[in-house]
Amino acid sequence: MTKINGYWILNFELKTMKNKLTIFSLILLMSAFQIKAQDKSQEVLLNLAEKSKDWFEGFNKNSGEHEFSYGSFRSDVTASIISRCKNGETTIEWKTAIVPKYSHQKEVGFLWIAAIDLTTEKQIFDIYFNDEKRFEITSSTKKNWQIKNNDGSELSFHTVETDGNDDAFGYMWMTVPAEWLKKGSSQKIKIEGRANQSNTWIIIYQATDALSYLQKSIEHDVWMELVFEEHDNKLRGMIEAPIQLSDKTLTYSTGKKTKSFKLSGNGEFATGEITLPLSAKKNIFTLNDPKGEVFVVNSLGEEFNSTKLLSKAVLLNGCTIDDNKIKLTAQRNYKPKTVSSLL
Repeated sequence: MTKINGYWILNFELKTMKNKLTIFSLILLMSAFQIKAQDKSQEVLLNLAEKSKDWFEGFNKNSGEHEFSYGSFRSDVTASIISRCKNGETTIEWKTAIVPKYSHQKEVGFLWIAAIDLTTEKQIFDIYFNDEKRFEITSSTKKNWQIKNNDGSELSFHTVETDGNDDAFGYMWMTVPAEWLKKGSSQKIKIEGRANQSNTWIIIYQATDALSYLQKSIEHDVWMELVFEEHDNKLRGMIEAPIQLSDKTLTYSTGKKTKSFKLSGNGEFATGEITLPLSAKKNIFTLNDPKGEVFVVNSLGEEFNSTKLLSKAVLLNGCTIDDNKIKLTAQRNYKPKTVSSLL
């Protein structure tokens, strides 16, 4: 264990790491650094978070049966309910958060966490809102989809991740006209898989904080690449980060030097440059964005992988060195309950 700036950094090379943190960190590392491929998905989630600010939690309480336990894209959420297109007896229903009696929104949104069986079978699930059938979901291999009705209502799904069985895990949401609502109370949503002797399924997770989690994760989740090259006895660093960090102030420290700068939008990414003296290779290097630490590096002259537990997130850093290039990678994931369970 290495102490940097008063924090303990957990390195994979150390045999004294707690087993559960080791396993958790390895799982994160397997997916963490495919960062640019994930940026399109992050952009979708950013837009979803923006438009859902005035929505309601889509799941508050299970009001039916068929409870289930299955892993989700959130390590703290496994409790769920499941519907299949088997025998017509696996209908699931639940209540949303309460919509205020004096809500004046013309359109209201509800968001929850779900998983869908990606299959070539064309099985149908009927979706009810307050006991009125409003949508039909036809199973397919599509990871992201949207169903629109002529009255303006919509039902959508966006995949956050897939598992080894190629099942899709992500956010499902519904926007409905105000006249569908029972104001001053919870709304009821029901999914009924048609009887067709198929095991094709839809899972709804019993997470009462799906919406708030999405809003907070967008604030904390970030990836970044920083590549240093030696040039004219200096280290010149090029940064790439998500486009939403454009015009945001970043701060880095090395030795006794601290400096702030802003990233600029450059196509699909936010980019920036920093220059350090060669002597910085021997110093601790840190870089923060507006939400906290992104890089915590003990030495720019050594390759490493590390995991750090922040107050509400897990920070992964990696470093590879090839000739005169030093490539740093970072991913910070909002995982408040995971952090709490490990500390």
